[in-house]
Amino acid sequence: MVVDGVVLFDRDNDIDECCLDVCFASNFEVLGKLTQHELKPGGAQILVTDENKEEYLKYVARGTVLMLMCSLM
Repeated sequence: MVVDGVVLFDRDNDIDECCLDVCFASNFEVLGKLTQHELKPGGAQILVTDENKEEYLKYVARGTVLMLMCSLM
């Protein structure tokens, strides 16, 4: 699964060495418009590090499932 083109890369690589500047926010298409959603409160200001990347991946998976469910309604 690839969300924002970085999920698999984030999981398998050292985030701190790559300097990706990924934060706890993700872009989703809603009603034909691309919008950024914070995956947790204040997420747009929280950078993903090796220490918190598992938490980030859980939030991305949860957000993806929620957005898919909403699109089916």
